[in-house]
Formats: sequence, C-alpha cells, structure tokens
Amino acid sequence: MQSLTSENPPTYTRPSLLLIILVACVLTGLNAIKPVHMDDNVYIAYAGEFIAHPLNPYDFNFGSPNYISANQLLVPPVLPYFLGAGIALLGDNPILFKLWLFPFALLLSGSLYYLFKRFAPGYETKLLWFTVLSPAVLPGFNCMLEIPVLALGLTALVLAFESIEKSSLGLTLLSGLILGLAIETKYTALITLATIFCLYLINRRFFQGIVVVFIALLVFISWEVFIHFSQGQSHFVIHLGQRKGNFIRRCLHLILPLLTQVGGIATIIALIGMLACKVAPRIIIITAVLIFIAFATLALIPADFLTLKDSQSGRIWLTLSTIVYGLMAILVWSTLGIVGFKLLATSLKPSNENPPLGERHRELFLCTWLTLELMGYFALSPFPAVRRVIGITLVFTFLAARLLSKTQALKESSQKLLQLIICFGISLGVLFYSVDYLDAQASKQIAHEIKHRDWNIAEDNTHWHLTWWGLSYYADKQGLKQLALNQTIPKKGDIISVHNIDELVKDLKMHKELDLELLETVNVGDGFPLRTTSNYYSGRTPIEHNQGPRVSILVYKVR
Repeated sequence: MQSLTSENPPTYTRPSLLLIILVACVLTGLNAIKPVHMDDNVYIAYAGEFIAHPLNPYDFNFGSPNYISANQLLVPPVLPYFLGAGIALLGDNPILFKLWLFPFALLLSGSLYYLFKRFAPGYETKLLWFTVLSPAVLPGFNCMLEIPVLALGLTALVLAFESIEKSSLGLTLLSGLILGLAIETKYTALITLATIFCLYLINRRFFQGIVVVFIALLVFISWEVFIHFSQGQSHFVIHLGQRKGNFIRRCLHLILPLLTQVGGIATIIALIGMLACKVAPRIIIITAVLIFIAFATLALIPADFLTLKDSQSGRIWLTLSTIVYGLMAILVWSTLGIVGFKLLATSLKPSNENPPLGERHRELFLCTWLTLELMGYFALSPFPAVRRVIGITLVFTFLAARLLSKTQALKESSQKLLQLIICFGISLGVLFYSVDYLDAQASKQIAHEIKHRDWNIAEDNTHWHLTWWGLSYYADKQGLKQLALNQTIPKKGDIISVHNIDELVKDLKMHKELDLELLETVNVGDGFPLRTTSNYYSGRTPIEHNQGPRVSILVYKVR
C-alpha cells in the first residue's frame, strides 16, 4: 500500500544540516539582541520560581495590578523549567538566557526543512528562510510560548512521518512523548495532537495513531494530576473553567481578526500561491507593488487621516487601517481558497488521470490540517493575536508550496520570480522585527529614565511601579518595587510610576484612599511611524501607524 510518506522520503545531508543550524543561529541571535518584551517578564518570573521550588512550582503569587495565585495565570510548565535552568546556569542576562532557547530554534528549523522537503521538494531551502524570517515567526519568538510549542509540535509531526515510513514503534512512542511535552508547553498543541492522529488515520496506521495519542495524553494527564495534588487543582482545569460567556458570540468576535491578522502577515505567501496558480508574472509583480504601497500607507499616513464614525455614538466603523487590511484579507483568503481548490481538484481527477495514491494523501492531509487549525483557532483562542494564527499561516505556506512544486516544476523563470518573492517576504519579516525591537527598546529606555530622574524621594519612601510587559522586567532591574494594589498601600511621599495604559490607570484611581499628585508624564519615542505593540500580541491587526510616544509613564506622588 502506498502512503503519503512512501515517496522520496526526506533525508538530512551535511549541507542541509549546516543550513538548518545556520537558520536556527540567525533566528536565535536576532531574538537574543532584542530587549525583554511583552509577556517575557511573566515567563522569566515563573522560570525563577519553578527552579527555586521545582516540586511545588506554582507555590507563589504573581500579577499586576493585583497579585493572584500563580496557578491562576496560564503558564504551562515546559518553558518555565527550561528557561529557569538557563537562568540558573547563565545568570539573569537576557542575551544569555535567550541564547539558551537555541534548541527550540533548531528543532523548528529542522522540522520545517523536513516538511518542505516532503511537500515541496526542490524549494525547501528558500522556503525555510522565508518561513523562519517571516512576520509570523521572527518577531514573536521572545521568551514566549509560541515558537517552543511550534518547534515541539512540528518535531512530533516529523517523527510521526518517519514512524509510518519505517513502521517503527520506537519513533511512534518518541513522537507521542514530544507531543505530550508540546501540549504542556501550550495547550494549543492539542490541535497538533488531532493533526498527527489524522496523519496516522489517512495512512491506515490505526494502532500507531492510538499509541501516539495515548502517550501524549499520558504525559499531559500525569502532569495535571501532579499539579492537582500539589496545588489543589489542575492547571488545565482551572483555565478551562475560566472560559466563560457565550461560545458563539466569542467565535463571532474572532472572525474579523482572523481575516485581518492572517491578511497582514501572509500577503507574501499569497504571492507564492499566485505563482503556483500560474498567474501571469506581470500581475504578481503589480500585486507585490500594491502590497508595498499598502504597508507604506500605514507608515506614512496618520491613523486618523481617514476615519468615518457615527456622529451620535462616536463609534468608528471605517479607518484607513480597515481598508488596507480588508484588501489584504481579500487577497490572502481568496488565494488560499483557490490554492486549496486546485490541490483537491488535482487529486480528484478522473481515474485514468489519477495521480499516485501518495500524492492524493498529501493534499488530503494538508487540507485536513488546515481545517483543524481553523477549528482550533475558534475553540482555543481567548483573544485575537498573531500568535493565534501562526499555525494557519504555516499550513497556508505548505499548501502554496505544494501546489508550486506540482505546477512549476523548478522552471527557471518561476525560480527567478520566486527568489524575488522570498526576498520581499524576508524583508517584510525584518521590518516587523525591527518595529518590534523599537517597541521593546523603548520600554527598557523609559525604565532607566524614571529611575534616574530626581523625584526628591525621602529615604524612608519607596518608588513603586505599576506596569506591564517588558517594562515590568526593566523597572524591577532598576530597583523600583512592583506595586500590588491588593497587598500594599503606598504611604505619603511615595512615588508611583504607572504604565500609561487605561486599565492600569483606572485600577490605580479606583483606590480613593490614595491622594495622588501627577508630577510628570514621561514619554519615550523615536519617530519611526510603525508599531507592533500591542496589536501584534493582542489585537485585530499585526502592525499599525505609530503617532506619538512608544511608551508613556505617569509619575504620581502620594500626598
């Protein structure tokens, strides 16, 4: 019986191994030089606590503006343990403990190379660089969960392919073990569990599929039982119980961000899809120019230049950003639909033209994978962000690459155009990374500024900070004390530096017993007209026009 794993199985040669290591080094190095950013502070704090008391990892309180039990915040254990080991060995130096994350970059690079080699042989080198340095992957590594869970999940998938190819029970068990670790890195890896199980079903390896699921769930359940006995409740069960509200309403709320987030980070993948669909090169080049103009428009034209809103309610219903991302979404999702249709149509030709069974299995698996990613997005996403659609974007890349390998067959003219598209995609990824770097650097800079200004603080008074994200990390490093509003009441003469975010300012001002005098608003900016914070990490669009400071802090004195 022929399967989707039996034709031209990928192999690793010395040049390919060097390529994989090089790509992983570039990804790790660029991540290491970026300052601590966004949720990094959470995982760094948890990493220290996990290593300090490894058998009772959630036995501490954490949070801002209020402390809560550590088990209440969604932080599965694999990354904190791994990162904590790096911090213990190398010290609390962001560059060093980010370099410690190299194994995840290596696993990601190696598994992507393998999968591109399997689905689009001949294009694996270009597509590896394109994907790793894309807007979906490069900016979002940080010390967060998305790249580690992606790396472990894809590694488990690669081992599943190999276990089918070689009928190996050992590789099946190893795939299940790594898949279990992926789930305990981030619970969204349950999508990967379903994907790998479907891979075994498509290849009629029912026993191996059951073994993988059993081992993965055994790892997952064993840890959750351990946490139940050590903390009183499973980490997973706690956060499952936090999913309240109407499921249908939440799904409806996630539809528009799905369209625009994927539209914003997958525009260049759409160009590859157009090339695979044999669209005229002139049309592809014109589309690429329009994409460039779209991002330039976001950068150069103020966000409020085109704003239509209801005169009575004041509700904004159309902006320049809406138009730009709406057009991008139309391009990306229509191309994805056409690519998927063409692949399925090719595999369902009349019997006398049927491709080999393994070829049809490839298309079926990729379409199944995309379906599962879409279902998982709606089932598991608490709020929209780029991190929620990385899997969807990745499968779109595999689909476009698969069709490209079937329709272009390494034509010289197509190779030159593909090279230009790849360079454009990497340039866009570097742009996203650079903007994200500026956002991270601004938080580091402003923490230094508020520490070293003369606020005329008496010796028995305290300089508190009420902040989020990477700013919290750097405020701690500067010697400011984190303010937990449910545990500490600042006294007269204390200084409170508050991250100028509506939620934090509102929480502070709810405490009427504090008589606050605003001393100064400290701003840090650089004039570059784009920002990723916080849209990329929590929002409907990945990058937006930046007008004004990147970071702002309100400095209060308690009277």
